[in-house]
Amino acid sequence: FTQCFTEKDGRQARVADYAPGQQLQPHIHDIDELFMIGGGRILVSKWPLTATGEPGARQARWLVPGDLLEIPAGTPHALYACPREGCVFHELIGEGDEAFAVRSTEFLVGTGLEIAIEPSV
Repeated sequence: FTQCFTEKDGRQARVADYAPGQQLQPHIHDIDELFMIGGGRILVSKWPLTATGEPGARQARWLVPGDLLEIPAGTPHALYACPREGCVFHELIGEGDEAFAVRSTEFLVGTGLEIAIEPSV
């Protein structure tokens, strides 16, 4: 995974580039996230919170160029980049410096949340 800051559509942007097959384990952030998929594909696992505030059943979906990767604050989620293409996406939240807001990340090791991955053939 590499990250850089560049200009996208006339404003500063944070761009993330995941290598083929790279995974990001289940975790949460304290801010909303919104990214546009720019290349490759990514399998996103999300566990929407139930009425009791606990993670519900996993929802997994492949995203492709042009799709939005939307993660509300506090939502457990994980990423799995396409094993052939990887994935590139850029952040869409905020204008100017707001797009680079500091976020906290809590990794959910040992919680039993399992990332969706593409089966081996």
